[in-house]
Amino acid sequence: MDSRAVSEQDEWVASKATARAGSGYETAKVAAALQVLDEATEALRQLRAGAQEVEGYLRHAAELLHDLAPEVVTSHAPVRSLLSLAEVADIIGVSRSQAGRLVRDGMIPSFRLGHRIFVSRDSLRDWEERLNAQGLG
Repeated sequence: MDSRAVSEQDEWVASKATARAGSGYETAKVAAALQVLDEATEALRQLRAGAQEVEGYLRHAAELLHDLAPEVVTSHAPVRSLLSLAEVADIIGVSRSQAGRLVRDGMIPSFRLGHRIFVSRDSLRDWEERLNAQGLG
């Protein structure tokens, strides 16, 4: 090989090494960006869970205030007398499936309307009072 061919080959090898080093750097940047996205996704999940918990507390507080002085409490959304299973679960602090079990087992009175199950707010309040009276609430 002449010196010119060796020089061209060295330049080619050097350019490939630089490209690989650059791609390694780019790979590290991509990995870091993916890690940040994973962390942001987890933070968003926790934020949503926290928002649902806060919503449940606010709904419960509104119910308590409404019970104390319904003529004083005004709301942008009226307090509905019928609750879905998801709302029951939020109010009593259990999963939706656990609320469904309580309803299915007859612990909490309910009724069906089509395929949906509803619990009256009064029935849920009575159930909570029975639990409290038994020292279980």
